Amino acid sequence: MEIIRKLEKPVFETRPLYLQIFDRLLDYIADGTWKSGAMVPNEIELARTFGVSVGTMRKALQALSERGLLTRRQGRGTYVSEMPSGESPSLDNLRTRRMDALTWEIKSIQVTSGLADDDEQRALSLTDGTSVVRIRKVLADTANDTHVLEYCRYPSQRFENLEKDTAAHTMPLGALARRYGLLAAPASEQLELHLADGKQAKLLEVTQGAPLLQLTRIVTCFDHVPIEFRVAFCRLGANAIYAYQLR
Repeated sequence: MEIIRKLEKPVFETRPLYLQIFDRLLDYIADGTWKSGAMVPNEIELARTFGVSVGTMRKALQALSERGLLTRRQGRGTYVSEMPSGESPSLDNLRTRRMDALTWEIKSIQVTSGLADDDEQRALSLTDGTSVVRIRKVLADTANDTHVLEYCRYPSQRFENLEKDTAAHTMPLGALARRYGLLAAPASEQLELHLADGKQAKLLEVTQGAPLLQLTRIVTCFDHVPIEFRVAFCRLGANAIYAYQLR
């Protein structure tokens, strides 16, 4: 049975009590106290630990189940849902015509930080004077002659010292979020056609004005706060046919 941490201090909030408990249990999953696939304590034990009624604890567990974070197995108990390992590439929706995943190699990476601009503030729900970490990558799948220029932005207050955390710079979002005690919610991407500007053309080795596939996504935590704003520009191989797997 996994270790249960008691609340360190009373909670004085106006939100319903079961949502406050939901947040604490979500922390257990995000920080790995409750590991993927592990059985969680029963609701009576949890209610006793948190000092709440069984009904309140049941609502909190149900909320986690509705979001796909817990799985209840009839007659066997409640388990942490199997979470993605974080090893798959962030562009895993992009497939070949046979629906095979592309294999990405990082060609270059640049990490900077600074005050969030208007687009970053809007996408990440930030205020003036808030800092972000920016990671720019150029990736390639040489077998399919596909290249990607990817810009990812993260709020500094949620990813403290990310700029210096070199091991984290190449992590897919799932693994990166868990490294910082966060749990990313499922996200969908928006697709549109984009004409390469001068900088994009240089990095992707195409002529200015060449057509690119633009993929934009905003990922939130399960508390609905944005944690990643990502825009990727894809140079697709001239002799390849692609499919985009919708989720």
